[in-house]
Amino acid sequence: MDYLSLELNLAQLHRSIQKTKTNKYSDIRKESYQTTLLELYEKLSNEDFSTMSLLEIIDRKKIIDFTFQSIQYLDNSTLTITPFEIIFCLEKILSFWIPQHNYIIVTSLDNNLNSYEINYSLTLKEPIHQLIEDRYGITFGFRLIQIRMPRYYVHDYFANVALYHELGHFVDSKYEVSKKYVISSHIYDQTISPEANGAKMTKRYYHCMEHFADIFASQYIGDSICLSLNYVSHNHSSSETHPATAIRITKVEAFLSGVTTDQLVTDILAQTKILCSHDLEIRFKDLPLDDFDNLIPMEIDTDVDLHSVILAGWKFWRRRPNSLIEKLGKNIVYKIINNLIEKSISNYIIKQNWNN
Repeated sequence: MDYLSLELNLAQLHRSIQKTKTNKYSDIRKESYQTTLLELYEKLSNEDFSTMSLLEIIDRKKIIDFTFQSIQYLDNSTLTITPFEIIFCLEKILSFWIPQHNYIIVTSLDNNLNSYEINYSLTLKEPIHQLIEDRYGITFGFRLIQIRMPRYYVHDYFANVALYHELGHFVDSKYEVSKKYVISSHIYDQTISPEANGAKMTKRYYHCMEHFADIFASQYIGDSICLSLNYVSHNHSSSETHPATAIRITKVEAFLSGVTTDQLVTDILAQTKILCSHDLEIRFKDLPLDDFDNLIPMEIDTDVDLHSVILAGWKFWRRRPNSLIEKLGKNIVYKIINNLIEKSISNYIIKQNWNN
């Protein structure tokens, strides 16, 4: 690695940063973050890389990578691209579980239809922010929670129940629920090597994370997370990173039904109670489907209704074969339900803004 390669990387960043300057956002926090990012770029541009040591060049590469990654998500979170209504739902949950936070949910769109993923490398890992502050005296007032999602499902409220699961991963990582539970409950097996013990513990940690995220999502959207999971990952067996789909669904069903005989579910709930500001508990209700029957948006009055309307959409779709609008055809019915969910959430946002 030499300074000429670093200069090439900075020139590549220049091209991307010019486009970002024209971005328009619905959230002034993103504008603030972008302003700070542009200030950082100017500081980089004014440096003479040819005089730097290898360690300094490596540090600058980390900062350029950070800037590129931030730009990628900001460019996919503009006024015309961002899935505003579903992000509003997620931010409500985020503020509930982590009050007075400085996080911004941003999105990156992917052509892969199963590419739901959350990345908090710009959020919970502070060394890069400290490096920027030490080198340039620049402080970012916000941290980005980066959610990657399929481009074709941006405004699909059936597929996007997966985002509730992804947010569960963030809350879990923030409070280290799965990590501390696995560490506290792990029993060292003296019949196998330390490496094998470590691998066993890591696998258990990954599996616990998935169960926590599933249960976290089901608080708000009920068994729709199971319906989605059973379709996307039908009959998947256990792997190093994920439990078998059938087991994941069983854990969610145990939580939703209040079954107390499932030890893992009980342990996850107990650990959450110790570490978090809230319990894992049912936070949805069964909304009447009359409005959807009449092809009008639901009247949402509370945050509980806000998330429950997505569950209502799933329920309406599954009773579709017996509904009066079935004669319109499944494609039109899908479009109608999806639009009614979005309009219901949008009306609630307008009402809240008006009241505020």
